Amino acid sequence: MSSNCEDIDYEEMVASEYVEVNNLGMRPVISAMCDVLNIPEFIDRFIGPLDPRVKISIGILIKAMIINILMGRTPLVHVENTFLQLECEILFGKGINPSDLNDDRLGDAFEKLGVLDYYKLYSEICMKAIDTHNAKVEGVHVDTTNISLQGSYTDPVLGSFDVTFGDPKSKRKDLKQANIGLFV
Repeated sequence: MSSNCEDIDYEEMVASEYVEVNNLGMRPVISAMCDVLNIPEFIDRFIGPLDPRVKISIGILIKAMIINILMGRTPLVHVENTFLQLECEILFGKGINPSDLNDDRLGDAFEKLGVLDYYKLYSEICMKAIDTHNAKVEGVHVDTTNISLQGSYTDPVLGSFDVTFGDPKSKRKDLKQANIGLFV
């Protein structure tokens, strides 16, 4: 081949043994977006320490599911197969193979994700996106409401909490109330 760029036959180069073509589609872009927003790291931090024998973190497994969903929503039992023809090390890191993305491991990841405070997780990811992209926040919405209740209450996540009498909007001062607020 000539050193002059005009003389290079790119089709011949691609067809030759010099170049290996890996058509990953938009997957590397989605993977990079997950990495820029630290989605795997946030998830892993929320879950806490993993068994040291585990090869791939829950955050990386969820990243694989994000890629899967955005590229066609393959059923959980077939996700591993969708990555067979792809270079998983490019998307997920050194030493990761399609067999690491099997339905058993993905199911475990969903179980661990299901018990997290996903509102807080989502908020942190959104705040990271706002910070990373210097997005201007022009509006804030705060809404509160109260609910009239009777009896005592125990939440599996929050534990026991005290429901007391107050001044509800319903004017039912004979009932206990709980106040709920949302900040967006």
